[in-house]
Amino acid sequence: MHGEGADSAGRPVDEHCVARLDLRDIPHHFEIRQTFVLISMALVGIPALMIWVSMTTPCLLHDHPVGK
Repeated sequence: MHGEGADSAGRPVDEHCVARLDLRDIPHHFEIRQTFVLISMALVGIPALMIWVSMTTPCLLHDHPVGK
């Protein structure tokens, strides 16, 4: 079916029956630019900061009443 020196997927194997690295097995390399990183951090960080502030502000205001 696959000839000698190949595994069940048809990839070449070495003398120890270990599949050799093939270009089909290497994932695509992506370049991540600084702009993408900054926008991603802002999109995650700003809502997280807003949630943190909305949870901590009532506790701070409750401990220090303003109107009394």
